[in-house]
Amino acid sequence: MEGFDAHGLVQRRFSKTTALSARYSFMQFFFQGAFGLSTIHSGMGGIQQQMGRRWKLDLNGGIFHTEVAGIQQIALDPVIASLIGQSTAVQAFYKANNFPAAAGSLRGTYKTSEISFNYTDSILPGNGFYLTSRSEAAYTSYSFTGIHKWNLALNGGYYKLNGIGTLEQTQWTAMAGAGFTYGISRSFHLTGRYDARDTNLTFANYKHTASRVTIGIAFSPGDVPLSLW
Repeated sequence: MEGFDAHGLVQRRFSKTTALSARYSFMQFFFQGAFGLSTIHSGMGGIQQQMGRRWKLDLNGGIFHTEVAGIQQIALDPVIASLIGQSTAVQAFYKANNFPAAAGSLRGTYKTSEISFNYTDSILPGNGFYLTSRSEAAYTSYSFTGIHKWNLALNGGYYKLNGIGTLEQTQWTAMAGAGFTYGISRSFHLTGRYDARDTNLTFANYKHTASRVTIGIAFSPGDVPLSLW
């Protein structure tokens, strides 16, 4: 896949704590080795609000207009199939749709910890199995640096992909993880993580659960324990 995008944003601050914004974007994806392209226009409006000293809210909403062209396999009429000796054929298609667009985050920052909640509903070029797709994702993360030389972190969420081209089915993935960094010296840190993921393909009755453990060394000079999440 190859593609490009162009986007613009204007923001007006009404006070030290409140700002409004409007954005427009244009995206186009080309699929190499196959006939087809996708064109996406989106418009969104948003508000950014500082709530006290520690919490910040960012909400955005709008609409995506998608135009998808490609090829798909279809079943032939039995009479035609008997005449030409095959039961399926390939035909070109064009689909135009409108979808809601949304993005939001709530972030709290304290002296030794940070917590965030995030949500997005957007359009993506795909993941190699799906082509142009509608993506919905929500996740939360928490990071704590209140113990000498240590940073501890937790995160979790879900990711849902719906094809809007040839494969109009759903992939659902739930994720959770935990990690740490430990300051070996001023500049070097030991890092470790455990992550688990559960994936479901609704149309294929496919379910797969996987996990992994990672350990490494990171270089980051500073007085505060390294925070990676």
